Amino acid sequence: MPLILLLFLPFQIFCQDSNINSRLKTQLDSVYFLDQAYRTLIFSQDSAKKDSIINVLGLTHKLTEWEFQERITKTDSSNLAFIERVIDKYGYPGKTLVGLGSNLAVFYVIQHSDKIAKYIPIIEKAAKDNELPFKYFAMMQDRLLMEQGKEQIYGTQGCSGCLKNGDKTAVIWPIKNSENVNKTREEAGFPDTVEEYAKEFNIDYRIVKLEEMKK
Repeated sequence: MPLILLLFLPFQIFCQDSNINSRLKTQLDSVYFLDQAYRTLIFSQDSAKKDSIINVLGLTHKLTEWEFQERITKTDSSNLAFIERVIDKYGYPGKTLVGLGSNLAVFYVIQHSDKIAKYIPIIEKAAKDNELPFKYFAMMQDRLLMEQGKEQIYGTQGCSGCLKNGDKTAVIWPIKNSENVNKTREEAGFPDTVEEYAKEFNIDYRIVKLEEMKK
């Protein structure tokens, strides 16, 4: 496994299963690293992890907001092109084919693309087949519902500048059956409450209604 992945994916499980496609596994690990790298530099509070990524990427100066967005856009585009070829050949490359950890790569690339509606049935099947934890399908389902201007189910999606009244405060996108969302989250495999989840993103959780949101 490349050095960059040892730095960034300490949780990676090195599986000796002969059924694992080791070449595809290594490719997906690299894709996952690139998908997460610049986003981690923007959002993570883990300075050690950020320093490791900066060293791996060979960054010599602090990137501007425009440079971050440009690099994320280019990386997402090339990652998606590769992932679509992988899906065409293998379907969803789940834990049976590439092992735990590596089986998340395709999810994240699709989650960060404009192809969610196209590929969410494949993600759902992978979750139902236990090739991908169900909570990841839940996250993608929430993302699609938010994009469609509908209430989400699990409370995984937030936004800022999306309130009609012009308030720029970040909020968790409206949730269907919000009074029972924590039970719904638990059943889907999320380890935290919506309130705890929101705090990770510096959001003070409150219930908002769909009519409060911009269309």
